[in-house]
Amino acid sequence: MATHSESHRRDSSHGRRDLRQVPGYVPWFIGDSFTEFGRAISVITVPLLALAVTGSPMMAGIIQGVVTLAALLVRVPAGMVVDTVDRRKIVYLMTSLAAVSYGALALGLEVGLVNTASLIPLLVFAGIALAISNAAVNAILKSILPPQLFPYASSLEEGRDAAASLAGAPVGGFLFAFSQSIPFALTALGNIVTIVSIKLIPQDLHPTRDESEKRSKLEPQGEQVGRLAGMLVGFKIVWGIAALPTLILAVTVGNLGFSGLFTTIVFSWQERGVVYALIGGLGTATGIGVIIGSFFAGSVASKIRAYPIATTALTLSSIGALGVSFSTGSVILTLAAFAVVVFPFPFLNAVLGAYSVASIPNKYQGRAGAAAGLLGSAAAPLGPALAGVGVEFLGQFGAALAFAGFLAAGAIICWASPALRRVAAATEWGDEA
Repeated sequence: MATHSESHRRDSSHGRRDLRQVPGYVPWFIGDSFTEFGRAISVITVPLLALAVTGSPMMAGIIQGVVTLAALLVRVPAGMVVDTVDRRKIVYLMTSLAAVSYGALALGLEVGLVNTASLIPLLVFAGIALAISNAAVNAILKSILPPQLFPYASSLEEGRDAAASLAGAPVGGFLFAFSQSIPFALTALGNIVTIVSIKLIPQDLHPTRDESEKRSKLEPQGEQVGRLAGMLVGFKIVWGIAALPTLILAVTVGNLGFSGLFTTIVFSWQERGVVYALIGGLGTATGIGVIIGSFFAGSVASKIRAYPIATTALTLSSIGALGVSFSTGSVILTLAAFAVVVFPFPFLNAVLGAYSVASIPNKYQGRAGAAAGLLGSAAAPLGPALAGVGVEFLGQFGAALAFAGFLAAGAIICWASPALRRVAAATEWGDEA
């Protein structure tokens, strides 16, 4: 008789085999993977370049903030565009613009023409173009997969993203040390591969052309909305889906707890003089925990209801965060506890991502996805700021314990939600969950 673990491995393998058999999914995954690897490289190379060009940590931080803010502000209008224009054409145009921006940056670095005045617009332009392109790429998945395969796709992407983060940072750092221009030239090349991959998807990727799609009860009825209302309708869609606001709120609070906990350990270890290789081990522990979790998340999220998954995931993360709090004297124990914190994330994200994609009508994928992403990440930037205050006034133990409390609060939100209890397992979903 097969063991429970063997059954999960077989289910996961079967689900991923089904994904590969869906026309268009493999080229979509390849294109999205090249984009994600480029993002992972930029996480390390953009701040390194900003500091090298400006010579000022403060100015380098301002540049990063401007780039991040620009990508954040464009998210909602990008959703409107993604829901009204052929998504394939959006990827072609925006990814091409990003490739040109990164290519121009690489060329400028080679000939010595990059300074602060030229660096900011190039990075901002590339960031905005990729934000719009990524919104289109994410929305395309609705046109490719049946709802039952969304959990497998979400868990596979989670593992892929973790692997890209593990590889992207050291690869970017190594290439940057060899030549500042090479990482950006490589990112530009990856964008070109993304364009080619999306071109190979056989499905019609226009969001409103499929006349067979049912009119959703979530759609505005009998009204012509203006452009601003049209952009903001994504928030209305998200709010109208049972249990989705609960899941987003729990993830928002959990993201704040995670980002604050991570930064607390980094600040504390830096003050203690822990070597940078071990501080970087936090990223390694995070990647390993996420990869292991993502191996099982697709199978679990496809067969088990959202309520037990969400509550168990955030409860386990809270326990791991408590372990981080009480392991302040040992680097090894802290790293192990941190892996426990992130291990449940792929399960929670598989439920949230799959339920969102399955529940949101195709022509609202861009706007509703932008709204959900904006709400889910809104509090995370507060984490580092609160961590700095916490470490200074509470110390590592007190600050870590406080952020463990945020993760526990996310678990309580899920435990207390009647709407979340009523969400069926993915195997019971129809065209719209």
